[in-house]
Amino acid sequence: MSAKGKILMELGDTAFRWVQSLGRKLSRNPNELAEEMGTKLSNLEVEMPEAFSIFEDNELYSVLKDANRGDSD
Repeated sequence: MSAKGKILMELGDTAFRWVQSLGRKLSRNPNELAEEMGTKLSNLEVEMPEAFSIFEDNELYSVLKDANRGDSD
């Protein structure tokens, strides 16, 4: 695996583990996933860390990616 990207380096344990798990499930690089979700991912970890266990992984990823692009918030 490549070195941690900027977003992954900023994450705490909960979000970091979630992105790693999501990467395995989607057969994608966790760095790329984290960059697609951007700062919305780290904001969610601060504001509502329980979201990582409440919502389905694919749905949460999709919402965070959309929010990071500015399509939703």
